[in-house]
Amino acid sequence: MANLYEFIDTDEMPDMTIRLPDEAVNINGVFLDNEINGFTTVTVSGRDSLSYDITSENAGSSGTGELFLGKRLESRNLTINFKLVTSSASDLIAKFTTLKSMLSGVLIVKFNDDINKYYKGTLSEIDNPPEGALTFVSSFEIYCADPICYSENPKGPYTATKGADGRYSVTVVNEGNVNAPITMTATMNAENGYIGMYTDYAITELGNREEDDTKDYVSATTLFNTKDILSKFTRYT
Repeated sequence: MANLYEFIDTDEMPDMTIRLPDEAVNINGVFLDNEINGFTTVTVSGRDSLSYDITSENAGSSGTGELFLGKRLESRNLTINFKLVTSSASDLIAKFTTLKSMLSGVLIVKFNDDINKYYKGTLSEIDNPPEGALTFVSSFEIYCADPICYSENPKGPYTATKGADGRYSVTVVNEGNVNAPITMTATMNAENGYIGMYTDYAITELGNREEDDTKDYVSATTLFNTKDILSKFTRYT
């Protein structure tokens, strides 16, 4: 008799893992969507904002408009709208207590769609849940005094190449919208009395550029030179 039933091996069941929203918020290494049962990130705003504080002064009677003096990036506010599903008033209180606890202190904030980038901020506001509701949409706001979005994967390392003039150079392209620090290192393969490094913004020199490589020099500095040392000092009692 033919088998009229089909069975599915439990080991062959498809992956039923719930996919996190693209903008699921990650606080200090933990996704709130995973940590708080019933929490779902809905929307996020403030990530792409770019606001400058412009400094200028009146151009005077002989000019038009104003004279531009400079600008600086202003602070950033991240607003996270979320949905929370609870089963009772006590469940709501417990989940909100967990949420507030996870949002305390200094926060490293990431988002699921760009998990290798992060903001640094602190909680500035969290909305109260609607009265009598067990399932609702609410929001909280994170204030970022430093508006920069940082990368966990800095570019590089780059290796300098030697040019026809004997100098080593390397080109680093900053693809961000703010200045970024550069770390430069050099390994000496032989005795070297001088090394210089420079960028478009600064120069660093160590040693004496007049010294010949591989030649030993005696370095000395005269601190004081006089035959009548007592006359050079005043005694205090």
